[in-house]
Amino acid sequence: MPTYVIYARKSTESEERQVMSIDSQIHELRAIAARNGAIVSDVLTEAHSAKAPGRPVFTQLMRRVHKGEISGILCWKMDRLARNPYDAGVVLQAQLDGKIERIITSDGVKNSDGNDRLLGSFEFALATKYIDDLRTNVKRGNRARFQRGWINYIPPPGYMNDRIAKTIVKDPERFDLVRRMWTLLLTGSVRPSQILKTANETWHFRTRKYRSRGGTPLHPSVMYAMFANPFYAGTIRLRNGDTYAGAHEPMVTREEFARAQEIIGRPGRPRPIRHRFPFTGLIQCSNCGGMATAEEHVKRNGKRYVYYRCSHNRTGRPCREPAVPAQTLLDQLAAELLTLRITEKAQCWIEARLHKAISSEAGQVQATRESQERAKRTICSHCGSATRSMMRLSRRAEMNRGGDARRLRCRSHARRRAPRNYSSDCTTSWRSRRGRTRFSRRARQFSSVRFWKRSG
Repeated sequence: MPTYVIYARKSTESEERQVMSIDSQIHELRAIAARNGAIVSDVLTEAHSAKAPGRPVFTQLMRRVHKGEISGILCWKMDRLARNPYDAGVVLQAQLDGKIERIITSDGVKNSDGNDRLLGSFEFALATKYIDDLRTNVKRGNRARFQRGWINYIPPPGYMNDRIAKTIVKDPERFDLVRRMWTLLLTGSVRPSQILKTANETWHFRTRKYRSRGGTPLHPSVMYAMFANPFYAGTIRLRNGDTYAGAHEPMVTREEFARAQEIIGRPGRPRPIRHRFPFTGLIQCSNCGGMATAEEHVKRNGKRYVYYRCSHNRTGRPCREPAVPAQTLLDQLAAELLTLRITEKAQCWIEARLHKAISSEAGQVQATRESQERAKRTICSHCGSATRSMMRLSRRAEMNRGGDARRLRCRSHARRRAPRNYSSDCTTSWRSRRGRTRFSRRARQFSSVRFWKRSG
């Protein structure tokens, strides 16, 4: 008797919309098997996309088909079996070889004859075409979004998605802190490890909380990736090397980003040169007008000497100017600088720039302090709620150790006895309900009047 296997598959790319897809497929296929008189020996399920070869459950199914253990397959549609040319060819070849007698779907039964194989190949071709069109449309949509200056993935720390406008905006809680980290890096005197420690321990920096991740201190790898990401300079760089101009507000300038790459020495990016000479690129040769360059010579005794000379980059104009020692050049420049005077206009400009820089830094410090206060209030609120929960649990445990809570309340109310020595016109009513003793209204009035007379 032919052996049939149910194969149910759903794509992991749309898992939330296909949560019940496999169960509903199995239920419908069992009913179809009963109508066609097929005896199901096994049920195979798989949550894997069929757009590319390499599905483990499908590979196991076809291995059993080639061994002769399975003669028929039940699936909801032909596209559940394959959506790529390779897997479709494997199924059609197994039908041609007689390994698969029938493929039963909700649309009908596909036998191993030529007409059914032709129809099956058309269905496989349509499924493959659907994947190709979907891939093309998604790439076109992503490319159009990149050209408009917006990304289609989770933004780096300091930015967040605007779900309503479908744009990228500044994160009000983390933008100033991340900018502060860039400022510390650009000073060149603070190591990245110190920046990380300051952000996590002093500023209480926490990543943005998402459904399944986030809300944790900044990791070293995330910080290095952040400093190497040109997104902060207003450029979107993809994995294939394509770059687009971002429409979001940049956090640093392009010059600051290039300097940061030199500081951290990222691979594939500008690195610090071996020697740094202070005057190269600033002075020219007085004879030919070429730029001056520097050389370092190390003697046998270990002493180092630096010389500045003409680079001789002006063709057609030979230059015979000799090299000048660095100390001699420094003395010449010092003598020239002593003859210069700062004008009043330049002094005012410098003072204005200094005031602007100081006020900007004060604003950043204030924003950092406010962010720290918000983080502290959040932590204190969480701690306070946890403390109140622990106190409620402890009080409940104490009451349970002393006995039943209702019995304890009854005993406490029973101790409240009414006064016995009232006059004859004072009527006392004793009513015990839910463990409480009540007086009548006349008794309460008499007791209050009597107490007023005594106190008067």
